[in-house]
Amino acid sequence: MKRIKRRIRKNIKLITAICLLFQIIEVRAQQADNQIYVSTTGDDANQGTIQNPKKNLAAALDFAKNNRYNSTIILREGYYEIKKTIRLENFKQPNNQILTIKGYKNENVILSGGKKLRTEDFKKITAKDGNYYTLPEEARDHVYVFNLGSDLINQIGSISDRGFGHTQKPVQMELFFNDEPLQLSRWPNDRKLKIAEVINPEKVEFTANKNKDRVIKYSEKKRAWKNKKDIWISGYLNQGWADEYISIDSLNETQQTVYLSSIPTYGIIASDGGPGKWDNDIDKKAIRGFYFSNVLDELDQPGEYYISKAEGKIYVWPTSDISTASIEVSIIEQPLMVLNKTTIVSLSNIAFKCSKSALLQLNNTNNVKLENCKFSNSGLYAIKLANTSKTLIKNCDFKNIGATGLIFEGGDRKNLVPSMNNVTYCTFENLSRLFRSYNPAIRLDGVGVSINNCIIKDLPGQAITYQGNNHLIENNYFKNLCKEFSDIGALYTGRDLSSTGTIILNNVFEDITSDNPYRIAAVYMDDGAGGITIKNNLFVNCGTKSSNGFGAVHINGGSNNSILNNIFIDCSKIITGGPWSSSHWNSYLKQEETVAKIKTKVDITSEVYKKSYPYLEEITNSNLSSPRKNYFQSNITYQTDTTNNNRSNLFTNLVLLNQKPTLVYKNGMIKTITLNVRAIADKSKNSYINLNNLKQLN
Repeated sequence: MKRIKRRIRKNIKLITAICLLFQIIEVRAQQADNQIYVSTTGDDANQGTIQNPKKNLAAALDFAKNNRYNSTIILREGYYEIKKTIRLENFKQPNNQILTIKGYKNENVILSGGKKLRTEDFKKITAKDGNYYTLPEEARDHVYVFNLGSDLINQIGSISDRGFGHTQKPVQMELFFNDEPLQLSRWPNDRKLKIAEVINPEKVEFTANKNKDRVIKYSEKKRAWKNKKDIWISGYLNQGWADEYISIDSLNETQQTVYLSSIPTYGIIASDGGPGKWDNDIDKKAIRGFYFSNVLDELDQPGEYYISKAEGKIYVWPTSDISTASIEVSIIEQPLMVLNKTTIVSLSNIAFKCSKSALLQLNNTNNVKLENCKFSNSGLYAIKLANTSKTLIKNCDFKNIGATGLIFEGGDRKNLVPSMNNVTYCTFENLSRLFRSYNPAIRLDGVGVSINNCIIKDLPGQAITYQGNNHLIENNYFKNLCKEFSDIGALYTGRDLSSTGTIILNNVFEDITSDNPYRIAAVYMDDGAGGITIKNNLFVNCGTKSSNGFGAVHINGGSNNSILNNIFIDCSKIITGGPWSSSHWNSYLKQEETVAKIKTKVDITSEVYKKSYPYLEEITNSNLSSPRKNYFQSNITYQTDTTNNNRSNLFTNLVLLNQKPTLVYKNGMIKTITLNVRAIADKSKNSYINLNNLKQLN
């Protein structure tokens, strides 16, 4: 019997030793391949194996920094709360080894700067709540209340002025319901109040300081509000391209006047016009107006909410059954992740979301790849890339971003060295939610960025604004843009003669227009911008038909722009605007801002610029006798005004169709276009057009 027991103990020890050996072999094998696993149920003290993962991405990155070989950090499915920015600094593995950070297979990996709230903690408001009777009567049976508690009440943050010309700061805590941002309660709900009058403050009794152009009389009476704390106005107070979001100091409901806490960027002009030269343009008169925001008394429809700082409560009217909803608030006020001075890194299959600030920032990086990632629900931009090169952003989705989607800066402008940054097969939808003016889907600067095969749609303003040189915007779909502004274009550049050489090729522009008398173009070269090539694009229902509306393409002052082999269908006009007069040009060339851009920031008289852009030497010649020109060649039109109002726009080989081309749609977008050769009104010009190159798009 004793002998049997000794054998059993001996066998147990042997089995234990074998198991331990296998574990060691597994760890060493995994470390040889440098796979580091992370899980929400892990522990940072673990080795990082699939059975014993680490808990936080930051810990896995620290572990990877000490490796001499390719490292792969694999995130298992889960919701990772990011309470502090994850930083990867000065990272470069020897022998050009790659660091990979990815989600595991098809699992749903979320890096969130927010916090999920328990639905059971949302309670129907009752008469015992001090704000019950502040709410509109029709809302009292629908509004829920959430007590933030001591931890979250300190995370609310604050609202700040925003809009054109304002510094972007982290926003106040936002509420997201089933991954969609809700709206601060407002009045009116879906339109603007007209600015009936701008009143000199001395004529109105207010306790606040009296300064000019801060008192507005609004156009409609409203019911009296019980809670008048921390109310803001949002709207267009003068120019059609500049929105404002400004707090109010006081409100006189009897006189229908509001006193602003600060002076707007461009001042205030009444909706019906003002004394200035440009104050009475029809587009500006149509766009001016505002609404009140962050008003508890106006929480009157599904999808609205209000945060009471004094009470530490959220009041919300849900859009659907709250018991089954996913509810989240934004917490972090910095980017979720920052890569600085880092080389050869790949991030894939990860969702970045929910921040009062940005989601991701790349500084001084090289060879960074972002693939199959999702970016959503930020207060500011999604990704900022500063001084980056060879960045690839592929198959990524951008949605519900507070400001700009992507901000690019890379390459050497003085020597025209390209950044080789590339964005491809990405989608952009519902961006610039909070910072609306000049916050496009993509903002380009530097040299040699390529944007291709992307879908950009449903934005209040621009799709792409670009400065710098030699960008390529190719094979993209732009739809339903610029609805909210005037004097704007879906693709926009301006105010820098040295920013040139960009090519806009094989894109589709659809529904870049407005029923309002706004000035909207699909492609807009502003304030002297030139040297842009617009080739082989399809424009459908672009431009605006008002008396001062823009064409599908609008040029304000610039020259040497080439518009070649495009198709225009049901557009207001092909082109509006053109080069400035010689006297205007000469005045522009002497401006301090212009000189700084063409002589200091870069030098357009340098050999590299003269070789790349020989036309710059000619157009900056103040003694130039012949007019500066733009070139329109071999374009095809249907039901589009071809009037040329500027003789310096040279039209050649224009083909007019008398039968509409056949457009075939799939999933709401044009997939193919077929032209009927027999429908050409002037067949003698057919020989100048290669129709075979125009039959198929996408």
